[in-house]
Amino acid sequence: MPEVGAVTRTETVAVTRASIASFAERYDPQAMHMDDAAAGASVFGELVASGWQTACLTMRLVVRANILGGPPMVGLEVKRMKFEGPVRPGDALRAEAVIEGARRTSRADRGIATVGVTTVRAPARRRRAGRADADVDGARDAGVMGSVGCAHERRATGGVRSPADPAQDGVSA
Repeated sequence: MPEVGAVTRTETVAVTRASIASFAERYDPQAMHMDDAAAGASVFGELVASGWQTACLTMRLVVRANILGGPPMVGLEVKRMKFEGPVRPGDALRAEAVIEGARRTSRADRGIATVGVTTVRAPARRRRAGRADADVDGARDAGVMGSVGCAHERRATGGVRSPADPAQDGVSA
C-alpha cells in the first residue's frame, strides 16, 4: 500500500494557443477556446483552455509520472473536481498528487487509496488551475489519476498506453 501523505510532483507540460484551439475543436467547441475575438468578449477577456483540457493534461502528467511504478490504474469514482482559474496560452502546468488514505480490499492483489491531485502553474505563477480527490483501487499498491477526483483500479497485468502521436491529442509536451 502507498504511504499516506506521500507526495508526487510531475513534470510540466506547456499549453499553447494551438493546443487550446485543437482540443476545443475536437472536444469543447466553445468560442472562448477557439477564437481570439470571441474570447476577448467572454468573461475571461482572452483565449483560455477548456477545463476538460486541463483535466486531460493532468491525467497525462500523472500517468507519465508512473506514481506506482507498475501496471495501469483504472478509475472507479470521481468525487470532486473544481476549476480554480483559467489556463492561458503560454502557461506550463504540473500536477501534485497526495495519498490521503489507503486500505486493503478483500482481494490480496488490490487496494484502495484516496488521492488528492492539484494542478498548478509552474513555476512562475503558483495559483491552482484545478483540484481533485480520487479513490484508487490497485494491485498491492494504489494508483493515482490526474486532475479529477477519481477512483482507480490497478490490475497486476497490463501496460500503460500513450497516444501514438501527442500532436493529435491537442496538447504539446
